Amino acid sequence: MYFRRRKKKYYRIKSSDSEKLFLSLLEQKFNVIINKQFKIWGRFYDGQYKNILFEIDGTYWHSKLRQRKIDFKKDLNALKNGYQVIRIKLDSKEDVQKVFEENKLLLEQIFK
Repeated sequence: MYFRRRKKKYYRIKSSDSEKLFLSLLEQKFNVIINKQFKIWGRFYDGQYKNILFEIDGTYWHSKLRQRKIDFKKDLNALKNGYQVIRIKLDSKEDVQKVFEENKLLLEQIFK
């Protein structure tokens, strides 16, 4: 998910295919419902489950300094509001299963 800033307001942009697939996989594997495009104090997060926020980050976009600063501010915003942020690095929809397996232990702890 990408954000554009216009006059100090953030608005959401269409979710990526890899983001949709990964969040759907979480819902299927753990039999849960993830709130997509969750908003806290004007900032959108890719997914939310209880007090956990998920951000699916592509390497190209999220490796840039400007975007890393925005991500840091989003993480602080979430922490101030009682949420934890889990950032998942995912570059393409072909890597969804691989990334899921790499993070399986963490995800099992979240959804147990």
